[in-house]
Amino acid sequence: VEPSVPTGYTCTTNSVSDSGFPSTTGTASLVNVLNTYTLTVDKKVTGNLADKTRAFSFSFTTSATGQFETVKTDASGAQATGSIASGGTFTLKDGESIEVKALPHGATYTVAETDANADGYTTTTQGDTTGTMVSDKAATFINHKQGVIPTGFDTSSSFALWQGLLLACIACIGLWMLMPLLRQNRWALKEAFSSDELVKDRKKRRVGAHMRGKHVAR
Repeated sequence: VEPSVPTGYTCTTNSVSDSGFPSTTGTASLVNVLNTYTLTVDKKVTGNLADKTRAFSFSFTTSATGQFETVKTDASGAQATGSIASGGTFTLKDGESIEVKALPHGATYTVAETDANADGYTTTTQGDTTGTMVSDKAATFINHKQGVIPTGFDTSSSFALWQGLLLACIACIGLWMLMPLLRQNRWALKEAFSSDELVKDRKKRRVGAHMRGKHVAR
């Protein structure tokens, strides 16, 4: 006769005895063992402004009592064991995960990131962040931070100022380079003007002398 096993339990045989051959009678000891499952929480950090070395904090609550073994795996695959009870906390970095083991069948649970959507991050989740343990469960928390990498300059408000200063500098350099040429041209023009005036004066004198000569002759 197959025993009736309650939901969430597994029936195992503890011991079997009989009265020996040729007897067909015997006894068996059956034990119903409550099924337990594992909750796995993964962490991913994405975006060009994201800090992948930052440890993000999580809280864990469950209707089950007692301490539960944990196994934390970092991005390199190294593992560390620990324990957690309802109300406990843990941290995860990018690429890390934690397993909470031996949660009993029917126990409810909730895992949450305590600093979700903070410091410019957008937090999304995948999987079962809350539920009832009737099988192994898994949840993934993704923190994304994307934006323009700061350069130290507010281009939106100072571009015109910087452009004006640059043009002014270029104009000053150009003027400084042209000054010797302008000085040379100034003296050349002055000398040319003086020579021209001297020629005109000499012409006037010759014309005057010529006119005076004609007047004397008459």
